[in-house]
Amino acid sequence: MHAEPPGALVASIAWNAGNGMITTVNVWDTPGAISDFYMERVLPQVQAEGEPANKPQRHGEPVSVYFRSS
Repeated sequence: MHAEPPGALVASIAWNAGNGMITTVNVWDTPGAISDFYMERVLPQVQAEGEPANKPQRHGEPVSVYFRSS
């Protein structure tokens, strides 16, 4: 990351999945926050640099998650 994470990003976990691939799990406040992140930070990079060789794949639709606050 070259900038501070977006405020709506609750958690981001990444690990080496083998074969040169990285797998990540990102937890966002809302599905709309993901869209905002893409439009504000990802799309300008794609427009400047072109489409990436490997695109992220979603493994299911977003679900509601509850985190107990302290």
